[in-house]
Amino acid sequence: MSHKGRITILAMATLLVAQIGLATEADENVEALIPKQDEIIDISVDIQPTVILVGQQANITFSLTYPEGTRVYFPQNPEVSPLKLVSQSSSTSAVLGQGTNESHTLVVLPVRPGQSSIAPIEIAYVAPDGQSKIAKTPKIDLTVSTTLGDEVSPELTAPGAPVQVRVRNTPLIWALSGLGIAIAAAILAIIGYRLWRRWKDAHKPLPPPIPAHEQALAALAKLEALLSELSWPELALGVSEIIREFLGQRLGFNGVEATTYEVMRNITGKSIGTMTPERIEDLLSLCDLIKFAKFQPSQQEGMQLIPRSRD
Repeated sequence: MSHKGRITILAMATLLVAQIGLATEADENVEALIPKQDEIIDISVDIQPTVILVGQQANITFSLTYPEGTRVYFPQNPEVSPLKLVSQSSSTSAVLGQGTNESHTLVVLPVRPGQSSIAPIEIAYVAPDGQSKIAKTPKIDLTVSTTLGDEVSPELTAPGAPVQVRVRNTPLIWALSGLGIAIAAAILAIIGYRLWRRWKDAHKPLPPPIPAHEQALAALAKLEALLSELSWPELALGVSEIIREFLGQRLGFNGVEATTYEVMRNITGKSIGTMTPERIEDLLSLCDLIKFAKFQPSQQEGMQLIPRSRD
């Protein structure tokens, strides 16, 4: 190797050593600019409840103790993965820099079972001498449990004895109640209607009496329909009874029980229509002869009894 080559290698080695020295000095300067954790802040951690279950909130409380004059800046919404931060509350002095302790509570929610770790949380503070520094909380290791017997492979237990469960069927109860009320109302309505009809029939005014002459004419018509089946005494008895009843109703006496003489005495001097008392007496006397004296009238006389009664 020539002398010139050796000089070149030596120059390069000197330059490399100088660069390494500059890099080391730069690293020391950078480290001097980064605040380091100090021991003036004492941090304790309390976790409640002691048994943490999936889906149930837990409280992690950081209690900080420090010299008076220290100003602490606890971070808002710190990272608590894999847990979920629900809320955060603090208990600090009203004036920053006064007091020697404070506490910060994080309400977290575990979402999966197993081992979980919360990384240290950096807490910036200013020491009483005015230096800005950073403190870190300890790493928190948690065991999150679950209410299942086997979190990895949960299995259903065997079904127990059946239990009879009574469920109130409100729509059915209302429907049956309405049906019962409707049936009861229908029965009461029927009973009420029948009672009303019975009362109405009982208080119904009697039909007007049939006039005496209409009754007499109707009776003569029935008697005439039986004319072929009757003997002369039976015919005379029927005609006599109809005339006596008609006169009794018309003039207000018991004509059926009266003799011919009594009938004539009751009708004398009274208006009895177009038929004269003499004609009535003649007809009744003829009927008495046929009934009691067994007088046999001629065919013409017997057949004229009903027409003469109508007159």
